[in-house]
Amino acid sequence: MKKILGLCMLIFLVAGCGNQENASTESETSGNTQDQNEEVTYTIEFSIDDELYSVDEDEMNQELNSPKDTTLLEVMHEEFGAVDSDGFITAINGLEQKDDKKAYWLFDINGEFSQVGAGDYVLEEGDEITWKLETGQDEE
Repeated sequence: MKKILGLCMLIFLVAGCGNQENASTESETSGNTQDQNEEVTYTIEFSIDDELYSVDEDEMNQELNSPKDTTLLEVMHEEFGAVDSDGFITAINGLEQKDDKKAYWLFDINGEFSQVGAGDYVLEEGDEITWKLETGQDEE
């Protein structure tokens, strides 16, 4: 009888530890799900030289939300139909850069010329991204 009682206590002890481990795993998993559900809000604006295209940039400008850890390149593909070559944007909304006029798609992040490519930039809360397509621009 003592052996049976001891065995029952051992089973309860092991079962209790197992449940505690599962609760810990569930807590970690729900934390990861919460991180995955977080979003960032940012603004994307455009400045396009009228010599290149006659468009209303205000119609293109957008405030967007994306999951945390989304890159600018991903958003440009999904929201603006961007075309890229080796990570460099060559067209946005069908508006192609023009090599003969030295007009290339470049972007600023919060008023500063970007030091990384769109595929390497992870969007952050409150970012203001400005895409520029202007004649005769040189890389800064």
